[in-house]
Amino acid sequence: TKNVANGDYSQKIMPRSDEDELSIALNIMVDELRDSNNKARQDSWFKTGINEFNEKLRGDHHLKTLSANALEFMMGFLHSQLGSIHIYDSENQLLKLESFSGFDPKKLKDCINLNEGVLGQVAMKKKMTILTDVPSESFVSFSSSGTYIPKNVVITPLIFNEMLVGILELSSINQYSKAEIEFIKEAAEVIAININSAINLVKTNELLQKTQEQSR
Repeated sequence: TKNVANGDYSQKIMPRSDEDELSIALNIMVDELRDSNNKARQDSWFKTGINEFNEKLRGDHHLKTLSANALEFMMGFLHSQLGSIHIYDSENQLLKLESFSGFDPKKLKDCINLNEGVLGQVAMKKKMTILTDVPSESFVSFSSSGTYIPKNVVITPLIFNEMLVGILELSSINQYSKAEIEFIKEAAEVIAININSAINLVKTNELLQKTQEQSR
């Protein structure tokens, strides 16, 4: 009982018999306390992460800086060795590489068509894809000790008001947990909102510049 009071929920009481209702009830109570504690810790991790992410992106008005900062945070927060962010060019219907980390630059394409490869398919369907059987020729990360292949790849669309604005790709040598997948979904919405704002700012500045030129 003292261990439970101190936050140690790993202890189990061995019932003396099937009729030892007190011990059985205490074990059930400890299980419920452990589940409640785990959920509270997970909720705290989730909310803290999203708050830190929003803070990280605050004030970023340029796509290049925004994408780099978003990718840096996501990779660090979610034990990822590979990552990329592509921006969707709706006019030409292309995914344009905006930021990446861990990949061999020579093997990356600057532009990807809709439905081309896994990223293009995710963009076309606007649905997250999680890969576990990772093709070695497509996903290889580098370190001083050599190359290694991730066990898990998550590719999620960045959607704002039901419209595609980009693609986020993360890979790890460890499996992403269910909570981490949910975090990626939530963070993707944050990235999409910021990307949309950055794109609108660019369009506004271009329009303002044209208006100024015409008035001269």
